[in-house]
Amino acid sequence: SVWTYDELSQQTGLTVAEVKGLHKRFRALDTDRSGTLEINEFSTLLNNAPLARPLFRAMDVDHSGALSFPELLRAVSLQRKSPEQRCRLFFNMVDADNNGHVSFAELVAVIALVE
Repeated sequence: SVWTYDELSQQTGLTVAEVKGLHKRFRALDTDRSGTLEINEFSTLLNNAPLARPLFRAMDVDHSGALSFPELLRAVSLQRKSPEQRCRLFFNMVDADNNGHVSFAELVAVIALVE
């Protein structure tokens, strides 16, 4: 979809300068120039941290298997959002099968990544 820096700034609460700076970083990470970040490109951003895959899955709101810039930006802007909105991202990280419920096994799998 088509977006502007101004629109993304309004949607996220980030300044236009912040949005532009993050877009520059996004483009640098997009090594295959697809316009999206796949899991391997995203993992580079997080130095291949164990939580990269569940975080990627939670940020990929359209479940396309790739992060668009607006998806990444919305997640980055969560630091300025309510605790409830931040909890939703964490919940989505743990809900591996995206069924809207967190099973004990899903919770254990994420905790094991942190240990």
